Amino acid sequence: MLTRSQIAGFVRDGYVVVPGAVPRRTTTACRTRVDRTLADQGIDVADPATWSKPVAHVPWPATRAFTTAGSTEALRTAYDQLIGPGAWTQLPTVGGNVFVRFPNRRAAPDALWHVDGSFVRDGEMRASFPSPTRGVLCLLLLSDVGPDDAPTELKVGSHLDVGPILEPYGADGCSFAELVEQLPPRTFDRPSVFVTGRAGDAFICHPFLVHRAARRHRGDRPRYLAQPGMMVHRPFRADGGRPRPVERAIRRSLTPVEPDATTGPLRTMTNPTSGRRSRRGGASISPRG
Repeated sequence: MLTRSQIAGFVRDGYVVVPGAVPRRTTTACRTRVDRTLADQGIDVADPATWSKPVAHVPWPATRAFTTAGSTEALRTAYDQLIGPGAWTQLPTVGGNVFVRFPNRRAAPDALWHVDGSFVRDGEMRASFPSPTRGVLCLLLLSDVGPDDAPTELKVGSHLDVGPILEPYGADGCSFAELVEQLPPRTFDRPSVFVTGRAGDAFICHPFLVHRAARRHRGDRPRYLAQPGMMVHRPFRADGGRPRPVERAIRRSLTPVEPDATTGPLRTMTNPTSGRRSRRGGASISPRG
């Protein structure tokens, strides 16, 4: 159960951390299943000689362990609080994506600033103000992740920069390039938080939060991150009704405010377990972890 303070932080910062959202025995079972899939690709997680690429993508396995991991009571309760009871749904097997990152001298090709898209049109992933399918972005740690283990970087409060860009496009939304080109400089000057923690921890993010994968994995073991699927029944609205926290953040983004510490000069923030600092880089929009 999220506290009022955590919910207020989600609206303000664009994310909330749910420690131990998934039992460690479940994350262990999930990693074992992913390892078998990687083995079919010629990757042995115990043999660094086979880690030829910095990242491997694994479609969400339709197994009991993954279904459990993506739909625990802790996650469902948080979704209810942030989106609203009955306002979201999941596939029977949850669905989603799994990303495994490996220590590698090569920079990951997908380490670009982005916002995950919410729907596909004509083969192109797009983002829109109503966000018709994506209610939140859940980053679920399937392994322990420290500051050297290629943690995902979140730009704190950046979701407040995205709403005003998407609103004029309405339900049609815009392409990755169109959105990224319009992000203001302050987006990249916002403080950063890194997705670090223990296996089973979850970072539940606003669907408009700007984030990116790490360019390099400087640790000594593979890093496992899952993005369980979750869809909304009703598109988000700019006004009317009783807004839930995700909608409250969107509406707040449309209200002009005076510059403050989060929109002014560069500040750097780290997760308590991370010592990394923010760096500005390229940008795109796509599901990455």
